[in-house]
Amino acid sequence: MPPCLDVYVVSKCRDRASIERFLETWVDRAASEDRGDEELMLLPLNATGAPAEIDSWDWEPAMTLTHAIERGLERPPRAFALYLKPRDTLVDGVTLAFTSDDEVVFGVSVDDPDEREDRLVLAEELLKRLAQDFDAHGGYVAAEEPAPLVAANVPPTDATGILFSWSR
Repeated sequence: MPPCLDVYVVSKCRDRASIERFLETWVDRAASEDRGDEELMLLPLNATGAPAEIDSWDWEPAMTLTHAIERGLERPPRAFALYLKPRDTLVDGVTLAFTSDDEVVFGVSVDDPDEREDRLVLAEELLKRLAQDFDAHGGYVAAEEPAPLVAANVPPTDATGILFSWSR
């Protein structure tokens, strides 16, 4: 089975209305709300990139999706990613990430759909849709890459799996 293709767009729309619109379109809210004992893996304040050591991250309970979104909207801006259950069978997963430079990343993952032979074409279509729907200024399609936590680094220059990138 080939790896998932991750589609990410970065937007300045780090606001409740845009995030709720994204969730309504792409996320199974009921299946994603209770985060159980999951913790938010937050990029430390003033970090310019991801720490190499897992103990160097800041950690706190996620509790619920609603709580995590509230945390993502607080100031100073904290960077972390949430991996959510999709509403639509067209995508395999959904990502919502908050960046350290006060932007938001909207993402979807495409697995190996039986009815579509060319996943890259589908991924590029989804990138265009997300970019248009959320006034994105950049984005990319990658093979199994984590969501970016610094908007200024989109697309990441150190990622090996970038298949397609776009920016205004």
